[in-house]
Parts: sequence; C-alpha cells; structure tokens
Amino acid sequence: MSPDDLQRVAARVKGELAARKLAAAGTPQSASVKLLFTKYDRGDAAARFFIAGAGQIVIEAEVSFVNDATGQQIGKYKVGKDFSFGGIYGVSTSVEDVEGGFAKSVAVILQPSG
Repeated sequence: MSPDDLQRVAARVKGELAARKLAAAGTPQSASVKLLFTKYDRGDAAARFFIAGAGQIVIEAEVSFVNDATGQQIGKYKVGKDFSFGGIYGVSTSVEDVEGGFAKSVAVILQPSG
C-alpha cells in the first residue's frame, strides 16, 4: 500500500464519519480512528474480465476507536471489502470504488442502531 493509497483511504474514512456526524451512545465526541491495514490488493482487471472471482480487489484492516482524552481503546473490529465480479463490470471497477464501500463499513460500526 503506497503512502498515497493510505492517505486517500484515511480521507475517505474521515469524510464518511463526518458526513454521518456519528456520536453513538457511550462514544466520546473526541475519539480517534486507527486503521491497521492487513491486506490491500488492487487485483487484476484483466483477470476479472475473463474469469469472475479471479483478480479480486481486497481491502482488510483492523479498526480501533480510541478515546482521545483517556487513551483508552473503545473498540476494535476487523473490517474488509472485496470485489470479484467478472466481465465489463469487473474490468471497469477500481480499488478506489471499493475504498468507498470500505469507508462506509468503518462508519457503520459507530452508527447507532434503531
């Protein structure tokens, strides 16, 4: 994962959290999100075009929420998104498209239920 990739994904996660204005019950207003990427694979568009399931895009991370005031970890989760459709749809989908879904998955963790 390049520094540019890391910066882009972090910005998407921050944007998704801000857009949802998340403040789940019991979650402090000043909390940090820490992402530890365990897998980031851009896949192979040509392989996806010819064989569905081949050349898949994969993004996986451990996501931690930390209370800024106390330094205490609020929660830790594993989040992942992948894409492996074939044909024209497979070749026209990029890792940046999958990053949007990944960012939404991180934000959903703090979404109040109900």
